[in-house]
Amino acid sequence: MAKRLEDYLDDALSRENFEDLARVSRHQNFLLNAGKDINTASNVIYDIVSTAANSLGKYYAADFCAVGLSYDEEQKGYNFFDDYGRLSKKFSSTAKQKRIDCFLRGESECEPLGNNYEMEFFTFPIIDRHIWRKKEDSDKLKRPDYAEDGKYGIIQLARKGKHFDKGLDGAVLARYSREIMLAANDHHATEMDPVIEGYGRKRVKQALTHENRRKQKHEDYYFSAILFDIDYFKNVNDRYSHAQGDSVLKEIWQIIDNDFRNADTKGRWGGRRVCYHTSKNKHL
Repeated sequence: MAKRLEDYLDDALSRENFEDLARVSRHQNFLLNAGKDINTASNVIYDIVSTAANSLGKYYAADFCAVGLSYDEEQKGYNFFDDYGRLSKKFSSTAKQKRIDCFLRGESECEPLGNNYEMEFFTFPIIDRHIWRKKEDSDKLKRPDYAEDGKYGIIQLARKGKHFDKGLDGAVLARYSREIMLAANDHHATEMDPVIEGYGRKRVKQALTHENRRKQKHEDYYFSAILFDIDYFKNVNDRYSHAQGDSVLKEIWQIIDNDFRNADTKGRWGGRRVCYHTSKNKHL
C-alpha cells in the first residue's frame, strides 16, 4: 500500500532534516541578501520538496520564488525582483507579477495562474521575516541595503490534474510549507542575536573562520578584525537594570551598524563585546 503523502513528508523531513541548508549558510548573508545566495537556497528547498512530493505523483513542487525589492539607481526608485526559475518558462511576466502582488498582500488562497494548465497553485510564505532595512545613501535617498522585517519568499506547491480538493489538498500542502518555513526560520534564528537584532557570535565566528581559510590559501589575501569592549557595561546593568544595559548596547550597535561597510561582517561577540571584521584590508 502506498504511503500517505503526510507520512512520506514526515519521513522526508526526518531524513533530510534540512541538513542541505547548512551548505547555503556558507554564503556570507544567507537569508539576508537578495543576490545569488537566495538562488542556492531556492534550489535546496526545491529539491527537498520535489523529492517528497514527486514520490506519489499526485503533488509536485512547482517552484520556490524569492521576492523582494531592488533599488534602481537610474530611475531613483524601487523595483520588484523575483527568482521564478522553473515557472518562468511556463508563465508570462504578467502572471509572475500577479503572484508577487498576491504574495506581498499576504494572500495564500488557491489561485490558478492560467486556464491552459491542468494544475492549480497554492502559494505560501516560506521565510516570514527579513526583507529590507532602509538606510541613507550618499544621495540622501532611502534605499535597501540588507534584509530585515518582512516576508521574503514563497513556495509554490501544486497538484497535478484538474481535480483539486481545496480543503484536503490545501491542508496537506499548507502543513508541509509551514514545516519548511519553521526549519528555515529556526536556521536563521541560530545566527542572530535577539538584543541587537544583528549577527550573534556563531555567525561572526563562521565569517572569521572563512576569512582565515582564505588567508591560508592565498598569501596575498588580508583581512582585519576589531573587537569593541564597552567600558563600565556591568556598572550600567547593576545600577540601572539589564534592560537599560540592553538599550545602551543597542545604541552602540546602531552606530557601528550605520557607519561601517555593509559588505563586512559585524555582530555581538558576547556580553559587552561587539566584533567587526573587514575583508581585503591589511591595515585599519
